[in-house]
Amino acid sequence: MNTFLSHVELFFKNALNISFVKRFLSRYPRSFAFIKRRVDADMFEGLPLTLLTLLLCVVLAFLASIVEGYVTNEALVFLDTRLANLLYAFRSDGLLAFFHFLTYFSEGIVIVAVMLGASIVLWQYHHRVYIPGLWLSVAIGQMGASLGKLFFQRLRPDEAMRAIVETSFSFPSGHASTVVPLYGYMLYLVWKSTASLRVKRWSTVVFVVLVLGVDFSRLYLGVHYLSDVLAGNLLGFAALIIGIGLTEWVIDYRDMIRASVTRYSATAIVMGVAAMGASAMYGLSPAPVFSSYTMNETQPISLVDVPVLFSDMVLPQFTEDIMGASQEPINLIVIAPRACFTEQVRRAGWVLGDDVDWKSMTTFAKRAALDEAYPTAPMTPSFFNAMPHTYGFQKETEEQSARSRHHARFWRTAYDTPLGGLYVGTVSLDVDIKWGVLTHEISPDIDTERDVFVNDLVRASVVTYTSVVPFVAPTTGENFAGDNFFTSGHAAIIVLDPCGE
Repeated sequence: MNTFLSHVELFFKNALNISFVKRFLSRYPRSFAFIKRRVDADMFEGLPLTLLTLLLCVVLAFLASIVEGYVTNEALVFLDTRLANLLYAFRSDGLLAFFHFLTYFSEGIVIVAVMLGASIVLWQYHHRVYIPGLWLSVAIGQMGASLGKLFFQRLRPDEAMRAIVETSFSFPSGHASTVVPLYGYMLYLVWKSTASLRVKRWSTVVFVVLVLGVDFSRLYLGVHYLSDVLAGNLLGFAALIIGIGLTEWVIDYRDMIRASVTRYSATAIVMGVAAMGASAMYGLSPAPVFSSYTMNETQPISLVDVPVLFSDMVLPQFTEDIMGASQEPINLIVIAPRACFTEQVRRAGWVLGDDVDWKSMTTFAKRAALDEAYPTAPMTPSFFNAMPHTYGFQKETEEQSARSRHHARFWRTAYDTPLGGLYVGTVSLDVDIKWGVLTHEISPDIDTERDVFVNDLVRASVVTYTSVVPFVAPTTGENFAGDNFFTSGHAAIIVLDPCGE
């Protein structure tokens, strides 16, 4: 750290020695004295404070951009919803248990226990000078998050998506704003107490992994959006900078305030406990929670009103990527009994793909590399109305290789007709592997694949009605992976018979 400061100081001193800079500053001696003092690495109020202040300004600027993105409903908010829905769709009991354990490292009781334990150790070994910065940094992060929640009053993701009970407001994340200053200050203490570069590196890795793990746990458990966590991290980082700055200032002037360090430490602990108490009281006053839907909730609708859902934009006409940008238009509109939709499609020779997880992805990579068959290969998520696809069906091509396949994605809508539930889908042909991102490249002609799917259903005798009708204007474009597609804009309307009876 001292070497870094020396290099930075040398850079600024060389800059000040440039002729036109010296001439300019000679006219303003007070400015020159001020700047020279700001780049002096020998005292905290010089270069260290300058760098910390610049870092704090950068962090606050990023925090302001997150807040602006939330307030103005920019792309980040679209990403929030789609990522939350995607993580809900790919939950597993094992990962829920793991992330429930991981999020516990940012719970209030653990935070307070770690702070008290650290304070006792610091007091016992006569390092009391570090105690105020620890408590104040965590207190600032926690209180900042509580005030932000009250100011923005953002509701959390829908209750049906939450794996744990959280009833307060969502933005910013209090867990994210607390875990950074607490464990970040622990990392700062390690860097201050040891000269071992190996210990410093591994401590940094542990800190980064722990913070990212807690962050992702809040997303995976369905209690926060991505922007909540990012804002909480930045708020916590700002609090950490303030806490470290306070500590270094006290160390620099320790001889002047040595008699007051104990009093400052006690004051800091009282303020930290008060902050935790205020946050606890806030948590016991739940925010109003509105459940916009439940995952199995349906709404009855007549058959003649199905086209109106799309013409009135109740349901979108196009699929989306994770940021909300339009992709392929819907080219399959299926009405089928809820109890046997997947069975009817299976009878037509299309099978469900495996869930996207580590095992399925490694199997897919292996089979694709060896050009072997994988009839139930996982499918990259695509979005419709902010939701990831509900079902991913596929059929092998003549090559019987994981590198190519017919595939169809379907979304279960919340609408039920007298003849069954309403599903919408897209279908295309995978022709090769894009190894850089381990996903498929599609054939641009998606209309032909639509007809392949419809004909397979007809041959399987599971269709009572089918028709191809104009749906959108003729369209060309790109999907999320940058593959081109073109379509006449027609969609197939298909009514499946009642479970093949």
